[in-house]
Amino acid sequence: MRATVIESNYFVQIPGVAPAPGQPGIPVTFAYPEDAYERWKLPCIVVSRDDIAPAMQRWHPGAMQYNAPAYGAREVTIGGQKGFTGMETMAQAIPLDISYTISLMTTARGAPGSRAGAGAMLDYVFRIYPPYCAVYVKDSLGDQRTYSAYMDSLGMLDDVADISDRTIAFAVTLRVEAECDLADPEIHSTATGRSVKMQRL
Repeated sequence: MRATVIESNYFVQIPGVAPAPGQPGIPVTFAYPEDAYERWKLPCIVVSRDDIAPAMQRWHPGAMQYNAPAYGAREVTIGGQKGFTGMETMAQAIPLDISYTISLMTTARGAPGSRAGAGAMLDYVFRIYPPYCAVYVKDSLGDQRTYSAYMDSLGMLDDVADISDRTIAFAVTLRVEAECDLADPEIHSTATGRSVKMQRL
């Protein structure tokens, strides 16, 4: 979300939105499911993971991530065709759809520009995550990867707990297309000679 890391916390600068007193910017926090109740300093942005579901429309039985010569395999030539004595294969990763909700929260507290501030926060997120976008993250191996993402919905979460302390909030839901590698690579030996045809007795 183009945030700046300050003392292990993430903050963004959004024009037209003043951070809470003592904050260097608008905090961006990842909410864990077990944190049912949490106090936030408004305005803030809270990212939460909602659901992980198999995406069978992207599943192709028998598909491989790669089929390459195994480590230490020798190159051989049989019948004019070149090949290797062993091949390493990796089955297709399991496709998953991961849903995230980005909650944008601010408070009115009598300020006439608070609604405009909430709109500025929404505009900021829209510029980063349009309806068709990509998410750039590091995988479990530390490699930078790109995942396709789609905006599923936009909702309003306004709350009036007190007439003098109104919370203005939006919720943007993203669906990220990801994969999970559960299988280990397999090494298969290959034929290194012509097969002998069986003769009739």
